Amino acid sequence: MTFVTTVQCVSKAILLYHIHHYTMKNPKSAIRFFHADFQGKKGTHPTVMDKRKEANNRVKKAITDATFDLLRTMPLSDITITSIIQKAGVARVSFYRNYSSKEEVLVRLVRDILDDFRDNADYNISDIYSRHHVHRTLSYFYEYRSYVLNLVNSGYSTMLVSELNAFHESIAGDMSFHSTERYKIYIYMGALCNMIFHWLRSDEPEPIDDMVDVLLANLSNTK
Repeated sequence: MTFVTTVQCVSKAILLYHIHHYTMKNPKSAIRFFHADFQGKKGTHPTVMDKRKEANNRVKKAITDATFDLLRTMPLSDITITSIIQKAGVARVSFYRNYSSKEEVLVRLVRDILDDFRDNADYNISDIYSRHHVHRTLSYFYEYRSYVLNLVNSGYSTMLVSELNAFHESIAGDMSFHSTERYKIYIYMGALCNMIFHWLRSDEPEPIDDMVDVLLANLSNTK
């Protein structure tokens, strides 16, 4: 091995060490760095971290689906972590890497859906009474119909409404904690959820546009 080749090998080893060290200390920055490096290059593959995230998302979905499947036959109090991981086909450590309890599986699903709703909005989401917002809300409920009905039928409608109240308070803009405006949100969410729960239970739910008309017509004095 020549002196030049030796120097090149040592330099490469040092570079790899620093990249590894930086990645461990700054995982989010590292992801952005590698994404930028791959941008515009054909035939490239996702980073190892991306693959791990995708794999973990599949684990979370398996855990969520298993929990909701079990909820159809028994109350959450009778469901064990062991029964969840066995049905999901995942390791116990995978469960506790993502959740601290079986109750958190339910809450996290609702919050993840709401986060997706907010992050992918292409309009002023603080206008919670707009027709577009209401239509999109009903569309999301319909998309996750089986999960919603499972929660409601299992006695978790109050949790669902509570999460929706908190979410709409957070996106409604600046509002004092003592402001009576928040009660308008509670009235709106109460009517919305009650209507949606009955709507989703129907064997043949009415078109979303029709349901938006019904809700907005009856909430015209809520704004």
